[in-house]
Amino acid sequence: MKRLVCLLRDLMKTLILGGIISIGIAIVIGLIALLVNKGNIKTTIEVIRSALLITGSFGLLLSAILIIKKKSESPLKYIDQWKEKFKVFSYKVVLIFSSIIILLCGGIIDWFLFYKL
Repeated sequence: MKRLVCLLRDLMKTLILGGIISIGIAIVIGLIALLVNKGNIKTTIEVIRSALLITGSFGLLLSAILIIKKKSESPLKYIDQWKEKFKVFSYKVVLIFSSIIILLCGGIIDWFLFYKL
């Protein structure tokens, strides 16, 4: 039961982390796109969507490379600090779930652009 609670807690932390990263990307890219596009909101939202989809895809690609990579790598320097933050998940799992959340945010924006605007 304790492991399940730790697993759910790690999952919530990862989902929140992915959401915070998505919001950060949206704010930074959105401000830059607003300046470049001279205030065109629809184009800015399209740029934010593209940035989220590209970032999430690169995150999944990086996590796939890390999974395929052989175990000949040296152990992490800060594994103790990592285990304090995430009891069950490894950094690879956190990267995968965060990338999926970023992709979902981009997909939600894409859905709104396609059906609502």
